[in-house]
Amino acid sequence: MTSIRSLRFKLLLSTVLVVAAARTTGPAAAGFVAGDSARRSATGTSPSLSLEAHRQTAVIHALQDSLLAPLGNLTDTDPVTLRSVVALTQHAGRPSDTPAAAVWTVPPTAASASSDSLSSAEYGLLRHWARSAPMASLWGYREGLGDPANPWALPGRAWPLLMRYAKRNAQSADSALMQGAPAVAMERALETIAAARHFVDQPTAADMIVGRALLVHGADLLARAARQGEEPATVSQARRLSQLARSVYALAQPERAALNALAVDPSDGRLEQITADRSLPNALRMAAIEAVVIGACLRTREVLMGAAEDRRRVLTRMSLGVADIPRADELTRAYRRALEAFDNDGLASHPNVARTRAANRDAARDANRAVMAMPVQWLVPAGVRHRYAFCRSVI
Repeated sequence: MTSIRSLRFKLLLSTVLVVAAARTTGPAAAGFVAGDSARRSATGTSPSLSLEAHRQTAVIHALQDSLLAPLGNLTDTDPVTLRSVVALTQHAGRPSDTPAAAVWTVPPTAASASSDSLSSAEYGLLRHWARSAPMASLWGYREGLGDPANPWALPGRAWPLLMRYAKRNAQSADSALMQGAPAVAMERALETIAAARHFVDQPTAADMIVGRALLVHGADLLARAARQGEEPATVSQARRLSQLARSVYALAQPERAALNALAVDPSDGRLEQITADRSLPNALRMAAIEAVVIGACLRTREVLMGAAEDRRRVLTRMSLGVADIPRADELTRAYRRALEAFDNDGLASHPNVARTRAANRDAARDANRAVMAMPVQWLVPAGVRHRYAFCRSVI
């Protein structure tokens, strides 16, 4: 009789544990269901990633080279100008991000955090810099990127300031058009297009999106100025450039959802093909690596038991697939650490773990509240709670 009661208690305990784990990972399970549907549709039904729309980088480069020819030979940025531009265009990031001092090669200026208009000197600096040769990969960032424990906590560029630069160019162009000087207006538009080249081929999505915005602004302004200057060939090229930039460098929710759907099953080889495809934007190739890490959160079994071994192997192979991108290894190391963190809080010995946990604090607090609200919260394994909190912070 005692053995039967003991068996019943063990069965009841096992059932409670499974139910508790399922409730804890409810959002992840729901994400997996949606992800599985999206994954099936990515092969031909609903949200899908049309890679052909992104494989036109060579065409964009050719259009840029042709349009920017009137600016003359583009020279490398001198060290003094580079330091000034890095200081001006960086963003300090959120309090939970990796500290800016550890990430950027020079400290920021006051203007980079301000919403005020650019001074004449700063505007002149950016105009001069825009006309230089395209910047190197991850320009302005220290080697190692400050050794981020969390790849999502890397500070980006000062988006408002760069958009103010584009706006100043547009205002100058409009003034020139009103005075009947379309050539001057076209030059300002070309400077915006030239500035975009410093961002669109970078391996981070934030940089690529900044470059995309500058490219669209500049191309649209050029089409308008060239139309008044009666240069139909330039109008056609500018419109084509604007159209391509909108699609080639698109990396918003639909594209990310499609990548995440493919990443649910790490054995699906399409993400590896994306990272190896050099005709795609570098940031899109890196986004496929990011998706492999997030894919662990969309698979219930991995939220419960930890990352699958084949996911680790795929992440390693994909990291090698982007070896042609200069300094890409500095980013891929961070994503490999992130997968370790998902698994078992593997960043406990990492010097930046405090900032990682600070970045995830709100998500972890929400997750723990959800678990603590359960009458059986003490039965939920700590590892499951940790992975749930991690997933809440990255999805």
